[in-house]
Amino acid sequence: MDKASLQSTSFKPGGLTVFLTHGFATPAIFYVTMGNIVSPFTTDSPFIDNYIFVDWSALSGNVIFPLDLPLLYPIAVKNVATAGKRVANFIEWLHYDGSINLDRIHLVGISLGAHLLGRVGTEIQLSMGGRKLPRITGLDPAGPLYYPSHPDWNIDKSDASFVDIYHSNAEREASITSQPNIFTPHSIS
Repeated sequence: MDKASLQSTSFKPGGLTVFLTHGFATPAIFYVTMGNIVSPFTTDSPFIDNYIFVDWSALSGNVIFPLDLPLLYPIAVKNVATAGKRVANFIEWLHYDGSINLDRIHLVGISLGAHLLGRVGTEIQLSMGGRKLPRITGLDPAGPLYYPSHPDWNIDKSDASFVDIYHSNAEREASITSQPNIFTPHSIS
């Protein structure tokens, strides 16, 4: 993207910007066609100025045959770091261009996308002298190959000033929240 491309959109420089990303093997078109997921992000909001949908489907698994799923998931997990670095670079470009205020960003990730956005938070801190993004929300963060195998890859409370995690499967939440560095909104300090 370049400055001219950005100026040709309805992007409001300095406004509250929400980044939304999908999880494993979910084509971005799924979210675009699912009105109940995307509609709240495409209507005029008195609070949110910009919505950026992060489509990392080329790295998150293009399922051609359903039996490919078990083979593609470990590749998608490995690609989280690459995708996270790319999104962080994009945010940095927007910031240095003067198009985005780092204090007015909210990242929202679904499933494997939650870990991706946790990685974005880490990358921003590494490249910007420890500066933290204000908020990252994880919606049902992916479990396989993350808990407890690789705690350094997990989205966690150090990735942003405020990190909130929402689990929609209460049975699974009970087992995940017993792991270190996993939290729900009521346990964040």
